[in-house]
Amino acid sequence: MSTLVPIHPRAIDLINQAIRPLLYRGCRIAELHLYVCYQSEIAQHDAIETAFGKLHVRPSYYIPKGYSYIREYPGKAFSWVTIRQPKESKAI
Repeated sequence: MSTLVPIHPRAIDLINQAIRPLLYRGCRIAELHLYVCYQSEIAQHDAIETAFGKLHVRPSYYIPKGYSYIREYPGKAFSWVTIRQPKESKAI
């Protein structure tokens, strides 16, 4: 029996924030997919429940850990969920 890791509530909040503008532009939740790093905890899930309904999860080997995005199938809309902030360079 496999045990799925629960999704952190903050992650769900970030996902909901990324979905909201897409839905206001006319996208349907059934056509949206969350693309994540294959090593992330969310990648264990086939779908997750959001405030707007079920969102399909698509693990990818091409996305670095810490990044994720939502894309509408067949590719009409796009929204970042998380973006790591670039490290500040230190002045000499």
